Amino acid sequence: MNKKLFSGFASPAEDFRNSPLDLNELLIRHSFATFFFRLNEVSSSIESILPGSILIVDRSIRPSSNDIVLVNYGGEVVLRRFTLSRNLGYLVSDLSFEDRVAIGEGVEVFGVVSSVVYQYY
Repeated sequence: MNKKLFSGFASPAEDFRNSPLDLNELLIRHSFATFFFRLNEVSSSIESILPGSILIVDRSIRPSSNDIVLVNYGGEVVLRRFTLSRNLGYLVSDLSFEDRVAIGEGVEVFGVVSSVVYQYY
């Protein structure tokens, strides 16, 4: 006789016991349009993204309000938050709302930051 005896509560990780964790599956929605960048600057204009972070940028996503976008602005690649106001797109910094720049000539949105990976060690 081969019976299992259960006592107490099941493990919350029971569903994941035999499922390997696949970061590609979790973090990349559109592989043909996804790029990785490492943020090397000492400080970012986005408060929640730390120096050394790996940015996963998806070019197939159309930016919507409050998205973080990677932008070519005046020949420099920068991170900014995208906002909409009266159907016009703007780029703003988390550090200063006065740095608001209208999207137009000289501004190219490369893609939307879909995920951020940060390594502690």
